[in-house]
Amino acid sequence: MCNLSEGVVATARLTCLKALIKNTGWSAKQALAALKIPEKEYDMYIAMLEELKR
Repeated sequence: MCNLSEGVVATARLTCLKALIKNTGWSAKQALAALKIPEKEYDMYIAMLEELKR
């Protein structure tokens, strides 16, 4: 996958993660699991969510 496609996918996943966390009260890990995001990518998305809080 090219970098542009990866960025689009990451942005879409992040949007979905934020919505799930907000609307369900789930933890980030619960939302990541619900979206079937590979565990090896959890740290990256959790870091991205933390960055958005700043």
